[in-house]
Amino acid sequence: MDLQEQGLLPPAKDELATTIESSLLTADDLLTHNQEQDSAEQIDAKVTRQEVLDIEEIRKQVNLAPLERFRAKYKHLSVSDLVAPAWCELQFQYALEKTGKKRRTVAMKQGTKIHAALELEVHQTVPFEVSKTIKEEKLGLQLLKLYTGLLELQHGNLTRELHVFGTIDGIHIKGVIDELVAVEKAPVSQERAMMDNFFAGSAKSPTKQIILSDAKTRVSTRPPSESQVGQAKLQLMLYRTLLRDMADFDFAGLLKRDKLDGTQLFSDAFLAQSLETLMPFEQDAESTITQRNSLNGFWHLLRPTLQNMKDRISSNLVINYIHQKSKQEIARVSFEVDEAWQADQMKQVLGWWRGHHEPRGVEIEEAFKCRLCDFEEGCSWKLAKIEEHVHQRRQQRNIKGNLG
Repeated sequence: MDLQEQGLLPPAKDELATTIESSLLTADDLLTHNQEQDSAEQIDAKVTRQEVLDIEEIRKQVNLAPLERFRAKYKHLSVSDLVAPAWCELQFQYALEKTGKKRRTVAMKQGTKIHAALELEVHQTVPFEVSKTIKEEKLGLQLLKLYTGLLELQHGNLTRELHVFGTIDGIHIKGVIDELVAVEKAPVSQERAMMDNFFAGSAKSPTKQIILSDAKTRVSTRPPSESQVGQAKLQLMLYRTLLRDMADFDFAGLLKRDKLDGTQLFSDAFLAQSLETLMPFEQDAESTITQRNSLNGFWHLLRPTLQNMKDRISSNLVINYIHQKSKQEIARVSFEVDEAWQADQMKQVLGWWRGHHEPRGVEIEEAFKCRLCDFEEGCSWKLAKIEEHVHQRRQQRNIKGNLG
């Protein structure tokens, strides 16, 4: 064995080159392996961070108030959004979490058909196209329909499916009033009648009061429960509040919020359709429309009519319950507005929408609602109430046992 073989002398030139090359390859492989490992760790880290972000986003969504979580993109609530939680906040939240809206049952769809048929008894619904480039026309159409609906009420003493909007406790609310009827009312005195004539601004039917009513369809022929009637009462009271306060609505604020230009002119096609819609009610419809060819113009046209009817809106409201199959009336509920009760209900419902309290279920006395609920199985509120009820019964037995 020579000294080179024993490793006591440096290797020959060729062997040295081979050894160096081998060492370099080994180092490159090691470097590549380390880079791949680092890259894998970075990917794992990214996945982990993304998972954390997803969890944080879910937490943020859950912690958001229902108003921000479910209705932020709409920028408003509907009257139904205020009435449904009054039935059961927990049920409504479950529905929103599942689909973003309350599920429409077969009975609800049938009720919509009946409402549509009732509307056709008063007026024909005509398709109305709005411009895709002039975004102001969508709101313009709403104002036009509202105005023609009020003219229909003025001339024919009846209108249906009247769209209203306004603000309740700082929140923009929209709704559709089922029916408005103008009926004669006896003046308190001749002097009062003269005052009514003066302030009404029109000699035609100045003493007529406007009554809001709503048709509710039922699958059963049984009269509605007290809870169901209470929900319908709240709905009508809210409609009345919106209609009464519309004359004083901050329309400029609405335009600013929705980024709309009140001076933007409507398209010729929109004007032509508006003219056709208004002609049955206005002798000089063309002048009326062309001189008010913008959102601001339509609002100035509508506002005096709203102001004129404000004090003639009756505090008496009516609910008609109709059997879906036979179309026969089951019950008729006439009632007076209770502003204190309405305010109390709104405090509770808007408190939930704003996230001021957790959603609440029903009390034991209204447990029948659970049988109608899609989320009855596994409802934490129901289980807690059952435990509470069982605990109370045990306490009562213990008290009786001690007394015995």
